[in-house]
Amino acid sequence: MKTAMQELLEYIKTTRSLTFLPEQLSNLIEDKFLPKFKRDIRDAFNNGEANVWDRERDGGIFEYENGDDYYIKTYNQN
Repeated sequence: MKTAMQELLEYIKTTRSLTFLPEQLSNLIEDKFLPKFKRDIRDAFNNGEANVWDRERDGGIFEYENGDDYYIKTYNQN
């Protein structure tokens, strides 16, 4: 299974009909964005695990109610 970012990178590398320079864009994604995306996935897993452990400590109350709640609290910081 591939992440959406990995699929995008593969698509850019194999599609030559695009108007931008695929090699430059794929290098940018691979060097800058893919490492951050991998970190985000690891963090989400670790935070989910911590959510379960913290529930035991906090009397059965989850910090995150579900995946959408985690996303909103983590990435929609207005």
